[in-house]
Amino acid sequence: MDIKLIPKEYKKDQDISSQGFKSNIWLSFGAKSGLWLVLTLGLLVFSLAAGGGLFIYRDYSGKQKDALQKEIDVLNKQRDYDLEKGVKDFDQAIKNINKYLAAHIYPTKLFKMMDDLTLEKVQFTSFSADIEQGQLSLSGIASSYDDLARQVKVFESDKRIISADPPDSQLNSRGQIQFNIKIKFNPESLRYQPSN
Repeated sequence: MDIKLIPKEYKKDQDISSQGFKSNIWLSFGAKSGLWLVLTLGLLVFSLAAGGGLFIYRDYSGKQKDALQKEIDVLNKQRDYDLEKGVKDFDQAIKNINKYLAAHIYPTKLFKMMDDLTLEKVQFTSFSADIEQGQLSLSGIASSYDDLARQVKVFESDKRIISADPPDSQLNSRGQIQFNIKIKFNPESLRYQPSN
């Protein structure tokens, strides 16, 4: 004898409601877990792709490094070490010559300076120079006192001249001004100036 305490209709309703409850749980859990599953799989695929890319790049860069090293070795075998040493020695010799030239004073530059600074109506008849002290003693003739004054002004305005003393002057028998003047100049202006 089969005795059932729960009526069939109630049991049927309960089965339907429990199945609905179960499916709702699985649907909500499934939607959330599906998103996490997709994100996890995407991250896994990205990690694998990045790792594979790094592995391929490491292999490629290793081959590139080996190829470059072989090329460097070939070029090193072609080097002429004697020529390189000769070029270095030549470069050092040029530097030493430039140091010597920079320290050397060219007294002939004094003539060029005087040629640049002398006015047309002034003549220098004699001069003596003390290069180390940077002093010139000049004797000359000017056509007038105005020309002599202009000549002194030219000396004073030039950057190579430090100072020009007032000239000692007198009128000669031809109506010209004979004068003596002392000039202090910068000896550095007589040094070698390398061209750029």
